[in-house]
Amino acid sequence: MRGLLLGAALGATACGADVQHVQHCDPGEGMTPICGFHNPEDLAAAPDSPWLLVSQFPENPREQEDSGDLIAFHTEDGRRVPLFPAEKAVGAARFGEPGCSAAPEARSFSPHGIDLDGDRLYVVNHGGREAIEIFEFSPGDPPALRWGGCVPLPDGVMANDVVGLGDGSFLATHFMPKAATPVTMLRVMMGWSTGEVLAWSPEQGWQAVPHTEDSAPNGIEVSPDGRQVYYASWGRGALVRVDRNGGMRREVELGFHVDNLTWTPDGRLLAAGQSGPTSAIASCPEKPGGTCGMPFVVVAVDPDRLEVTPVLEHDPPIIGGAASVALQHRGVLWVGTFSGDRLLRMEVQP
Repeated sequence: MRGLLLGAALGATACGADVQHVQHCDPGEGMTPICGFHNPEDLAAAPDSPWLLVSQFPENPREQEDSGDLIAFHTEDGRRVPLFPAEKAVGAARFGEPGCSAAPEARSFSPHGIDLDGDRLYVVNHGGREAIEIFEFSPGDPPALRWGGCVPLPDGVMANDVVGLGDGSFLATHFMPKAATPVTMLRVMMGWSTGEVLAWSPEQGWQAVPHTEDSAPNGIEVSPDGRQVYYASWGRGALVRVDRNGGMRREVELGFHVDNLTWTPDGRLLAAGQSGPTSAIASCPEKPGGTCGMPFVVVAVDPDRLEVTPVLEHDPPIIGGAASVALQHRGVLWVGTFSGDRLLRMEVQP
């Protein structure tokens, strides 16, 4: 989210939408902040290990000299290891489009949503090119990544999140047009369509998933059998379920700006996102240091009945804010942010 809406914001300051930053790094309210990160927007758990993969979003993806990175974080001893850019992290192109033969440049790399699908990590990249970057994932202590190809997005598309389908194909959310304007932001604020879900496969290339046009499509997941797609409508504050072919669409209103989605060990979807006015997003990056103090919500959703169970509501945000992802890993709930310096750690209630 950070930076993508800045160019389209409709005078947030004039409207009085201003968000204070949380500067301290002290625990409270059952949460422990782990500081020293740089906009840890999305998370993925390395299987059978204490390592998390972290996508660190740049301050402003539109600035070519402002870059982000991918790191691994050890949840028990606190180690942080660069994954990309990193030494020996660039390999030959083996996946994706044949025309994508070079890894993204380190100085402009701008990772956003990520998904670990077997031995491949899919990464939305805004820097230098709008593309889904594909990395080979090697487990270990620490784990490692090696770039192996990419798939450029269709012209004019700004992606947000991605999910692999287990066979080299994947889905991505088209959040809004890459050339976002104040009119685009107005459409988001009104809950009108700005994008859709896109599918890519080596055989068919890019195709739109029918009946997924929505307001700022954000986080995305698929059912374990791959038949159903779940995506977040950030603009409307809803979670949508639809068949892969576009049929049997259902949705549930969640009442906040729904960002990333992750699966829990017991088979529910965790949805995290921000509460408050859309225009307040624009004020998040304006203050240096700390974390944007935007209230946030985490809920768990039954994927079949779409029943919602509250997990966490942090308002006023005195420990952290502007949550973009919640991930349950080894009995701990980890919460990331698109605008801040910390992950939040919270023990999962039995």
